[in-house]
Amino acid sequence: MFDIGFTELMLLGIIGLVVIGPQKLPHTIRMIAAYTGRIKRTVNDLKQELEQEVDAQEIRQRIQQEIEDSGLQQLKQEIESSVEGIKRESSSLLDTDTAESTRSEPASPPKTKPLPSNE
Repeated sequence: MFDIGFTELMLLGIIGLVVIGPQKLPHTIRMIAAYTGRIKRTVNDLKQELEQEVDAQEIRQRIQQEIEDSGLQQLKQEIESSVEGIKRESSSLLDTDTAESTRSEPASPPKTKPLPSNE
């Protein structure tokens, strides 16, 4: 990202030594390094989250495309229409059966033979 060579680092060190002073320079360098590390971790975490979100979105799009290409959606609609047709037919058959049973006379209970007695 930045092309900093050894001479530039030496120049920054000398300027920091003059401006900040020899006593506070090590503490300042440690603080700058700590903040730089935190910033790098935060940027990396955000980058990973964005990559995961983009990957998830791409996977969703691929799955949707595969569903459309394979005709599963059309097959699902055909199955649902068949199920609806079967339900209509079965309900019409049940309605016909119940109408016929109400028209006919109730069936008499079956006749049973008396049991022989052992007297």
